[in-house]
Amino acid sequence: MRRLLNNSITWTGGSSGSAAGQFTVPSYVLATLPATSGGKPGSVSVGNTTVPQSFVATGLDYAYAVGQVAYNIDATYNQRTRSSLVKLS
Repeated sequence: MRRLLNNSITWTGGSSGSAAGQFTVPSYVLATLPATSGGKPGSVSVGNTTVPQSFVATGLDYAYAVGQVAYNIDATYNQRTRSSLVKLS
């Protein structure tokens, strides 16, 4: 993953009614990450969490449930490369 330029992360799918999306991690944020070395990769994670839904249960004053999905991929953070795109689907 390049650290000198902005990195775009895109995705498709998700829960019903959701659309494909994209966001950009600015280079000034990536520049704070140490370069990967010694064969130990870093990682990139993207997740989605549903809106909390309340429910009633005996013995609880308040109860909420959420659904969550997360994707993690290994990534090499390298200052020398000039192009990279992370795509999750």
